[in-house]
Amino acid sequence: MPFIEIPKIFRLDYRIWWIIFFVSQILIFALMLGSIFTTKWVQLDPSIIKGGLLYQKEFVGATVNKYYWDVYDKECEGYHKFSLCKLVKDLGVAGRCFAAFEWIGFFFLLVWIGYFVNFVMKCGNFRCFWPHRPYCEAITVVVCHYLATIVWLANSHAEFKSDCKWDGNKRDIPTICAEDGPNTALFLMIFLPIVVTVFICVFQVAYKDLLAERERIEGQPVQMSGYIPPVQYAPQGYQASQQYPVLQGQR
Repeated sequence: MPFIEIPKIFRLDYRIWWIIFFVSQILIFALMLGSIFTTKWVQLDPSIIKGGLLYQKEFVGATVNKYYWDVYDKECEGYHKFSLCKLVKDLGVAGRCFAAFEWIGFFFLLVWIGYFVNFVMKCGNFRCFWPHRPYCEAITVVVCHYLATIVWLANSHAEFKSDCKWDGNKRDIPTICAEDGPNTALFLMIFLPIVVTVFICVFQVAYKDLLAERERIEGQPVQMSGYIPPVQYAPQGYQASQQYPVLQGQR
């Protein structure tokens, strides 16, 4: 069986791309979990309201350590129209929406990582290429994270500034300061689509290169949706021999 020499992808060895993608996926995994579980999401003046995504630590100077909806039901009993209580209610709604979308995205992130790791273990040296490419899973992670962040920002009354003071107005809902959690979510809104776009581009180029090389050697077209059976490939620096000639594609 002839050897096929796989070209570099965008001038980088394919092994480097696998490392880049795996490290990026682990970083996304850590940042998504960190943004959900950090206790620093919002703060107002500085101990009027202080808490995480779902859990409130302080309310009007007192330590509460309760979910936002529990604070609204118990601590705000009889004062539900009070501006700070309305803010607490909105933070609870925003937090639950963010958590729902983010956990869905987290599930698809694990599926994406699982497909990728399985691919690298079985076909990472280009001995085969699966017909399924986890583009939908990767794109779903981006969409879910965008929805989670946008919904939270739209309902939380948060702004990205360092000093939020309450003027004592009991009617108008005050602006609250976004902290580490929203900052991480915003970073992921930039980082995630970049990783997914590069991931799709590299896989598409690699897939087409492999198909073109197989077609050149076998002399017949290969369907894009079909499974490419295992083949032998020339390791980097391999010298041709009479028994196993290296077939290099002319590009």
